[in-house]
Amino acid sequence: GFNLLANTKIVVYGKDPAQNVNKILPNILYYKIKGKNKFIRFFNLLQNFSKVNNSYIYTRDLIVVLASLIKCKSVIYEIHKKPKYINRIIFRLFKKFFKICAISDGIKKYCLDNLKFNNEHIIILHDAVNFEEYEQIAQEREVLRSDLGMGVDNVYTLYTGTVGYGRDMYRVIELSENFKDVIFYIAGDNGDKFKNVLNIESIPRNVIFLGYIDKNEIIKYQIASDILLNLIDESHPNISFCSQLKLFEYFATGNIIISPSIGSLSEVVNDANCFIYKTYLLKNTSNIIDVFHKCKYLLEKDYPRIPSNIDYAKENTWKKRAEKLLNHY
Repeated sequence: GFNLLANTKIVVYGKDPAQNVNKILPNILYYKIKGKNKFIRFFNLLQNFSKVNNSYIYTRDLIVVLASLIKCKSVIYEIHKKPKYINRIIFRLFKKFFKICAISDGIKKYCLDNLKFNNEHIIILHDAVNFEEYEQIAQEREVLRSDLGMGVDNVYTLYTGTVGYGRDMYRVIELSENFKDVIFYIAGDNGDKFKNVLNIESIPRNVIFLGYIDKNEIIKYQIASDILLNLIDESHPNISFCSQLKLFEYFATGNIIISPSIGSLSEVVNDANCFIYKTYLLKNTSNIIDVFHKCKYLLEKDYPRIPSNIDYAKENTWKKRAEKLLNHY
């Protein structure tokens, strides 16, 4: 998205090896921040900022914010979750001197109420998607299914992302045991974390773990699958603040999505774009079986892709997100 800045030199500072960054951003000037210690990194940044005339700085690292302020740079900090105690002190001390990009209305309200930020210093920008990556291959859905070994008459369900506590992983077991004719793919785990989180030894045969696969392969599975699962529950520590990248990826496919609408997810998820399920944590029960029955019935009736979700994804690309961000400086 920062290619929007015509005639502007873009500089990236990070802790990753240069060769990794150059693969993704081949035309970007990259400085590797030296030092494992935060103080060493801080002084290393000050030195680099003196060498390069950076007009705008965008970061998720408060060390970068502090270095920017000392060098009188215009800086925006992207906040994803409730900061730790020492970071909250930094926020309160310097809140008048930098701006915030909040990834949800939930985290914006936290910044206003608890960190006492000025409303004019905060912009809300949820996650987004590289829609072009989906658009280019969406028309080849049947070919993808064949290439991925998906049967013509089978129903395939996919979950992508983190497998961990607060992710409502038990719903996969619940669904797979009730719909033995459906294949459930999980991308992002080889099965070890899944077993550990649920404290189980065996997994139903119709649950298949894809492991950690390339991004392009994930896109293929997302497009080729019939139903996309977004699983998370209220025990997740960031449920009130998060913005889920996978939701925007799911929207770009136009496929059926099953998701809860809790916490900050309710800012994006609604009855028009998802089939909403509810989990009752105290009883470890949910209505996801009924929701899945409805989705499966619609598939049997040749339920079409959801054009409005595709349109939503088109309007929420990383490029358009960057435009809004740049206008906020």
